[in-house]
Amino acid sequence: MNVNVKFEYVEKYLPTPRCRKYRVREVKGTCTITVREAPIEKLIPAFGVEHHIWGKTPRIENDVIFSNEGSLWKLSRASRYYAGKSWFDLAPCTSEFLAWHLEPERYEICNFNTDVEQIKAYIQSKADRFLICDGKLYEETTEPMYVIMTFGLGYNHGGSALMIEDYYNSNIPSSRYYAANQREEAIAKAKEIALNRGDTESIHNIETALLIHVYDDRFVTKNPQSWKAPGDEFCNTLEEIAETAGDALAAGLLMICATAKSVRRY
Repeated sequence: MNVNVKFEYVEKYLPTPRCRKYRVREVKGTCTITVREAPIEKLIPAFGVEHHIWGKTPRIENDVIFSNEGSLWKLSRASRYYAGKSWFDLAPCTSEFLAWHLEPERYEICNFNTDVEQIKAYIQSKADRFLICDGKLYEETTEPMYVIMTFGLGYNHGGSALMIEDYYNSNIPSSRYYAANQREEAIAKAKEIALNRGDTESIHNIETALLIHVYDDRFVTKNPQSWKAPGDEFCNTLEEIAETAGDALAAGLLMICATAKSVRRY
């Protein structure tokens, strides 16, 4: 689909050849951008990611992630908000909506100055992250993973959880991430960590954590257990304190001392 996208930028200019002081003026432009399209039969279901829908009728919905030409795609949140409807009852993806969605803010293109070709290339790069299929807008995404998260001081202050993410947070050791088809291993490790921290009230939620449905194992390519990324040293220190302190009060006091010691280094 071809879309006419508007953009605005600030241009410096000299009013006359004799002037040496540049003036500025607002300039408006339009460019034609192409958003890729694909027939519905070309989208292969790869994963289903459960998430909570909160409201008058709380429920769990399953967001399907599709594969197409080597990339993963999911229904766009922007399309959902624009339509004001659920994931499964979206308004048609019109060129007017795409033109509005792709229009860049000035801060996004300020570094390009008056280079219109660079501005057009930037807008096209935004459009390349989207795909139109069956009248709906999909956005490029990445492979989902399980991650073990901890909160608070331990001993049921905060808690432990098994969550779903589609990116790696370098503050967390990669050993706490698991591939989409390693749910049982992730649950076992999450329960071990929770018990070490004294988060006994978290066990049920870990065992019933949201699911990643793997529709085809060939799309599982990440193996975070092999990454050997250590995570953030200071965060690891606090985590070790939570697992060994014995109670939340002791953990809190020890974490204050560890923080003070870390601050003194700088």
